[in-house]
Amino acid sequence: MAMAQTISFLPPKVVAIGGAGVVGECAACAAVADFNGDGKPDLAYNILTPLPQGGVLLGNGDGTFRSALPLPLPFPQPTPILTGDFNGDGKPDLLFGGSSVLIYFGKGDGTFLSPVPASGCSAFVAIGDFNRDGKTDMLCGNSLLLSEGNGAFTRGATIGSEFQGVKLVADFNGDGTPDILLTTLFGESGPTLFAVLLGRGDGTFGTQINLNYNWAAHGGSGFLAGDFNGDGKVDLIGFSSRGIFVDFLPGNGDGTFGTLIQTDVSAGGVPEPMTAVGDFNSDGKLDFIAGDAVFAGNGDGTFRFPVFFGPTIAACGPVSGALESACTSAHSGTAVSDFNGDGLPDLAVYVVNKPGLTQIKNAGEVAVLLNDSPGNGFGTAGVSAAAGTVPVGTGSIVSAYGVGLASETAVATTNPAPTTLGGIRLHVRDRSHKGDTLAPLLYVSPTQINYLLNSTDTSAWVDIERVGTPYVPQGMVVPIAPIAPGFFTAAYTANAPGYVSLYGTGFAQAAATASSCTVGDVNVTITYAGPEIVIPGLDQVNLWLPASLAGAGVQPVNCSFATAQQFFGVSNGVNVTIR
Repeated sequence: MAMAQTISFLPPKVVAIGGAGVVGECAACAAVADFNGDGKPDLAYNILTPLPQGGVLLGNGDGTFRSALPLPLPFPQPTPILTGDFNGDGKPDLLFGGSSVLIYFGKGDGTFLSPVPASGCSAFVAIGDFNRDGKTDMLCGNSLLLSEGNGAFTRGATIGSEFQGVKLVADFNGDGTPDILLTTLFGESGPTLFAVLLGRGDGTFGTQINLNYNWAAHGGSGFLAGDFNGDGKVDLIGFSSRGIFVDFLPGNGDGTFGTLIQTDVSAGGVPEPMTAVGDFNSDGKLDFIAGDAVFAGNGDGTFRFPVFFGPTIAACGPVSGALESACTSAHSGTAVSDFNGDGLPDLAVYVVNKPGLTQIKNAGEVAVLLNDSPGNGFGTAGVSAAAGTVPVGTGSIVSAYGVGLASETAVATTNPAPTTLGGIRLHVRDRSHKGDTLAPLLYVSPTQINYLLNSTDTSAWVDIERVGTPYVPQGMVVPIAPIAPGFFTAAYTANAPGYVSLYGTGFAQAAATASSCTVGDVNVTITYAGPEIVIPGLDQVNLWLPASLAGAGVQPVNCSFATAQQFFGVSNGVNVTIR
């Protein structure tokens, strides 16, 4: 997992936050453009504050923003917000798409004219200049509406009757005209497949190109377009619907695509919908954002283990007396731009803090994360030290990998483990502690750090302090689950009848009565599951092997652990040799 080009972000800074009220997830509720013409990127957003409210934050060019210019909206919840030049005057405008479509024409100084309803559209989909007249048009349902420049639109081409939905707009054949990737029903009872419509540049489209790519079997979380293999042609990527592969379709430059290539990302946890692309580690190869993670590209359509940058860390509780809400965060939208002028792409993320059982309402916010790659060298800030996967379990032993993490190799010789080892300290920030805490360090080296992550939050921001040098908070995030089991040893030996003890991490909160293990095809009794007691972070499960397994030889062991609150996790498989 150590890699030469590492990725890092500074901790998130909230720039807009919603008040009380139901907030929906929104894949396009943050957008970037230079609204006042000063050459610095500005940020438009759409959240609940507490009424439906859009706004524009004018950038100072150093990663900070001036107070918001509000844009009141008539919609009952956050709706997509996109930027374009709908009247062709060279100044960016804003489109808000809800139950109706509103266009705010920009004055070029960061302010806007009163909103104009876009005529003839009640099912907004996507935008682009499809007739190359300098004015942004929009797709509405299965119709193309061509902008007249004043908020009025003329109906253009209509997509065929087998049309199911537009997935994205991109220039797939390199002629400067936007094309459409859509899904279409193949025959009356056939599968839903992908297809491409190539734009002619006059508001019409060529013959539909059907792709041999089944939406039911792949593409469960949407698609992104970009040149991911460096051949100058637009490719497609998406998560397989099974959630364990990145699907890569290499573009041929004519609206068709080559053979599917898949990258196994199952160790990186359950992927979220893809939201943005960029070269976040400055290696000249395109990467992508999915959920709270960056998947670095290898330049050939394959991708590396995800690096997590995490949600914002606004407190979620208490909400009622002493009860803490168990809220989680959903990152549903991303805008990419260089907000501080250092040449690195930064992130503006739209986050919904979702409720726990004690909360009724959500809260939405927009936060900016400044890219400071290579940062402190993390290839990943933390995976299970036993299973090598994320999320990691609460209170588990975690391994971080990267380059230049510590200047020397050192092993802890005390219990409890020290918080300073090999010239470094590891800082942890989360919602389960006030302020900053230091992680106990078990092992440090230039390429690996093993540490104890004592957090009950859904994620923790982790970064390195090098003793004797000024400490600057930076780093990456480790996603955490109440239980994420992994066994350390690949093989054990035991007698039957008799007991066998397996050791791992990430299942300290497991309840023996709610968990289960099989040895071969035999369900065995769990007599204990939980902390090993002596070594912090080390967990143990004791199994009773019945006489029926005597002499069975090498048998696979598979365990599913659960807490009393019914949080589940499945361990990696190990073998036991039974005499």
